[in-house]
Amino acid sequence: MSAGQARSVLYPDLYCWYVLLAALDIIVTALVLDLYGMIEANALAAKVIDQYGLAGLVPYKFASVILVVLICEYVGKLRPATGLRIARLAVGVSCLPILAAAVQLAFAQPMVRL
Repeated sequence: MSAGQARSVLYPDLYCWYVLLAALDIIVTALVLDLYGMIEANALAAKVIDQYGLAGLVPYKFASVILVVLICEYVGKLRPATGLRIARLAVGVSCLPILAAAVQLAFAQPMVRL
């Protein structure tokens, strides 16, 4: 990046991780719901799934990703250290449902379909 170019976003590496984890969350959610017959723990996400199916979960999830990135950018321009903390927190919190689903999958038996 040359000295005259402006950076497009403040925390690009963290955003890449955040998007990757969001996509992984969708995949793991689909596995947990479809193959294992479990329920969605997030009440709002469960409502979206009930109304629109797993296909509705994708725009819902990525709308939330866009919202978090916008918040990080807004706060980060005013207070860079706080914006960075929020971005890191978003990545860390995004790991939790994936880890929870991994534990569920480790102990669950797939549903038998005839």
